[in-house]
Amino acid sequence: MYKTFNDRPQKGNPHQLKTNQHVFPVASINRFYNDKEQVQVWRTGSKAPFPAKSKNPIFCADYVWDERSESGFMKALEDKYQALIESFLKQPAAYQFTAEENEILTELFGLWFFRKQAKDRPYPAQKVNGVVGLTQYPTVDESEQLEKNFVTQIYPERVDDTYPNFDPSNPPNFYMTSQHNTGSMIQVRLMEFQEENEGAIWGVVIAKEGEFIVPDLYKWHAILPISPTICLVKDRVGVEFLSYSEVAIFNYHTREASDDFVFARDFTKSPILNTLYFAMKEAISTTFN
Repeated sequence: MYKTFNDRPQKGNPHQLKTNQHVFPVASINRFYNDKEQVQVWRTGSKAPFPAKSKNPIFCADYVWDERSESGFMKALEDKYQALIESFLKQPAAYQFTAEENEILTELFGLWFFRKQAKDRPYPAQKVNGVVGLTQYPTVDESEQLEKNFVTQIYPERVDDTYPNFDPSNPPNFYMTSQHNTGSMIQVRLMEFQEENEGAIWGVVIAKEGEFIVPDLYKWHAILPISPTICLVKDRVGVEFLSYSEVAIFNYHTREASDDFVFARDFTKSPILNTLYFAMKEAISTTFN
């Protein structure tokens, strides 16, 4: 039986591989913290929200991509993004994003998008053909040390959780693990996303009253939630201020865009129009137009 598809780090995780991998950046979740240093999470279909800190597993993928991705190119992008947002928040209504900064925003949204996709549907282990010249197999500990140092590896197929006897004349099948393959594919898709959205610009939306909610992912629009009262929206120009009722409409579409959950600083301050409003609006429009 092939065993490397979902291999976990060895007991105790001695090399501290990151297995709780945030889909939406942890620093971005923390900007929605209330005075109890937590957010409120409302799962789809549930009757009420529950409190959660940003380390809650609901915000994380469970060792879906490799360490090279998590602590390498993903962290580098998140660091650039968070530094940009900290500067932006000093004067959000007046800030002008440069072309380079717009690229960072587009790339971060792409990272969020592809990490959510990978969490839901990890890429499978990838068979690698033409492996020759090996004289021994790595131990589990050696493999984890290599991963910690961002080395992508291939592994022989295992039977009954053990490696086969090494036989250069009859080598086993070799595979790139699901985690290595998923991290590599996220990076490839992210580069493609950047090319497809070259020159994209981002505008600012600010709530004058009420607060925004955050989905597990915006499926239909490229939006980056920044704080309870600020979002960035792709292909918008300048700054737009929303009234309480406009925030309620915005939050309705946010909730509809989510799959599993939405979160907020305080749902009592986050208005959400219900579907009845839109049904009535459609009925009135059909009747009188």
